[in-house]
Amino acid sequence: MLELTIKSSSPEEMRLQLLGLLANFKGCNITRDDTPVDLSKIAPVEKAEDAPPMAEVPQKPVVSQEEQKKNVENAPVHEEPKQPTIEEVRAALKELRDRKGSSAVKELLKAYGADSLMTLKPEDYLGALARAKTEV
Repeated sequence: MLELTIKSSSPEEMRLQLLGLLANFKGCNITRDDTPVDLSKIAPVEKAEDAPPMAEVPQKPVVSQEEQKKNVENAPVHEEPKQPTIEEVRAALKELRDRKGSSAVKELLKAYGADSLMTLKPEDYLGALARAKTEV
């Protein structure tokens, strides 16, 4: 089944668009809500030039199997970010403290449910480190 949506600014514009489309589907069974449409009752277009041109469908480029293999081989490999050490997090928090003050560090740690670096969970190191480096 093909579903078509036509947008137009007037009924006449819609009629011309439909006629242009129907001219390309001679011999096809056209239905509306599963009821056959009698194309003979539709007023013909005076000239083919009067009907708006059909939009061209862009063709997807064909990719050979060899090119597909190259693409797969050259595709970037997703690597999990390495887990930062507590020393790296400590250094980032120190930089944040120097830029924005102790309250910014306390807010960041509080966001992860920690009162201090020592109570920050290791699984939160990566997020805390990233956030500390991006705090403006």
